[in-house]
Amino acid sequence: MGIFLFIYMLGISLIYQRLRRLLIIHYMLSVLIILLVSKGLEYFYPSVESIQLYC
Repeated sequence: MGIFLFIYMLGISLIYQRLRRLLIIHYMLSVLIILLVSKGLEYFYPSVESIQLYC
């Protein structure tokens, strides 16, 4: 479970570095995609509380 969380955080950090170079519209669309993916991960891995960005 710890390895999955590490990979998740690494992916978010890489996405964040790329987002800094994009326009604000692309940034907002990417944030929306990240939130949808996070909710999907919460559905498949409900035991990982760190992935739940909001209730």
